[in-house]
Parts: sequence; structure tokens; C-alpha cells
Amino acid sequence: MKYAFLVFPALVCWTTTMLTGTVLASSYTYTATVDGVSTWNRPVENGPAAPVDLSLTALNAGYHSKAIIVDTDGDYTFDSTYTGSSWDNYTFLYLGSFDPLSPLASVLIGNDDGLGGVGTSGFIYSLVAGNTYFFVTTGFSDSDLGTALNSVSGPGSIGTTPEPGTLFATLAGLGLLGIGKKLKAA
Repeated sequence: MKYAFLVFPALVCWTTTMLTGTVLASSYTYTATVDGVSTWNRPVENGPAAPVDLSLTALNAGYHSKAIIVDTDGDYTFDSTYTGSSWDNYTFLYLGSFDPLSPLASVLIGNDDGLGGVGTSGFIYSLVAGNTYFFVTTGFSDSDLGTALNSVSGPGSIGTTPEPGTLFATLAGLGLLGIGKKLKAA
């Protein structure tokens, strides 16, 4: 029983981290794999404005999407640089939801080539705390596939939502913990 006082707070902290994906830093870096399993007709960048047209060269481009949440309003930098083999990555930011079947719905900004030219992409965008954003990595054309090192940085803490498999595993583990406790009590 005395260990319950130690285990319970640790379990709450671990579960909170698994469910919210909170990163307690002003920078978050991850690998985005664009393998062509999931595809879409990507938009075309439109400078600092939201994209309004769809691509004629990327009708079935692969993509990777990552949900981002921040706790502080302000300007955040989104960067993507290809890793491994050379390919031409392209990035977009969405507010609230990302639907590959409606690629112009809720899109905020897009970028083809960042300051590093082909193989880099990114932008600075003002985010509002508590909103969910989606950072989408894709290719310039249908054949542009590979991995990219993506980063988001800014003035506040950056969180992500867990992948569905991670969320399921966490909830299943908690359920088994509860069942085990009931069996022990019986």
C-alpha cells in the first residue's frame, strides 16, 4: 500500500505525457517519413497567404502529418530538411484539422524551397495557444519520397498529439492495470 503513493503520481505523469505528447521545451524535432502509402493532391504555395490552387505535378504525392499544440501565442518557426537520399520536400500548415481529401480546407501557409533551396522547406507563422495545428510534409512531385528532419520552435512549450497506436497501447495498459488490481482484491 505504501508504494501506491509513489506509483500513482508517476503513473499520472506518464499517462499525461503519453496522452498529450507535451514537450517541455520551446523546440520539437522529429523525423517525417513520406513513403507514398498515404497520398493526396497537394496545394501550391502562395507566399505568406493561404494556398488557393492544387498542384498539377503532385496529384498523388505522399505525405506525413504531425499535430502540433503550443501553450503560448507567438511566432513559431517550422523547418524541414531532407535526410538520407535527396528528394524535394514541401511543407504546409493547417489549423484545426487536416483532410487529404480536401487539401485547401483549413490550410494556412505552404512552402516549397526554404532558405537552403531544394530539399529544405519552412516558414514562420503566428500560432495561438490551445489550437491544434497540423504540420504536413510532402513532396514537390509524386515521385518525391523520403525522410525529413522536421523542427518546430518558438516562444512557448510545444506539444503533439500521440499516434493512434500509442494512445491505444496506453489506454489498454491502464485497463489491464485496473483489471489486475480488481483480481488482486478478489
